[in-house]
Amino acid sequence: MARFCGADSWRDLAGALGVCAGAERPGDFLRRRLLAALRVGAGEVRRFDVAPAGPPTAGPAPVVMLIALGGLPGAGKSALARSLARRIGAVHLRIDTIEQAMRNAGFTVSGPEGYLAARDVAADNLRVGRTVIVDSVNPLAVTRAYWREAAARTNVELVEIEVVCSDRGQHRRRVESRVADIPGLVLPTWQQVLDREYEPWTTAHVIDTAGRTVEESASQAQAIALGATRPGRPDPALS
Repeated sequence: MARFCGADSWRDLAGALGVCAGAERPGDFLRRRLLAALRVGAGEVRRFDVAPAGPPTAGPAPVVMLIALGGLPGAGKSALARSLARRIGAVHLRIDTIEQAMRNAGFTVSGPEGYLAARDVAADNLRVGRTVIVDSVNPLAVTRAYWREAAARTNVELVEIEVVCSDRGQHRRRVESRVADIPGLVLPTWQQVLDREYEPWTTAHVIDTAGRTVEESASQAQAIALGATRPGRPDPALS
């Protein structure tokens, strides 16, 4: 490079490069950086002509919450949960997956075992700053209390959402046309869905998926979660 520019010292090379640079053209920024480096070598300056990097600026802390979804099989919970998890970068905990893994391992699942495991895994994720979406039928007051306990234990907001399908015919078609996406999982029949014990859930927001796309339902869920983190905002479920 020194022979090309006709310079035989760092100082001459820096001067030659400054002449070669000419008018501003693509690549001139790189030439200016090289020129600055050569001037350091020539002893003209003691550092690059850029401000030193300061400490990273901390942005606002992400809002962490526990979102408990519930509703009868076929209402659209899991599709909604997956879509919402992608939108907000949340952990998706599905009770069906946990319970089936326990069965596959030889355990009998006849009570709250899967819910208790999900509660504690949810708390672990909440403690490290991850929003968690729990996807389950969540049919009883006792199962709903697990999520309140996890939220209280980790000091985060709890958002309760009940997913329903008010169109009985559409709900039945969903149940009867579903294909299991978890190996080994036996899906309930329509009659089993009708016979399932399910207590009223008066503290939950309600999302009706009848006649709506998954993305439309996920948008409502996201609005509910956003409203829950901003005190004073109207409740999206009531607007």
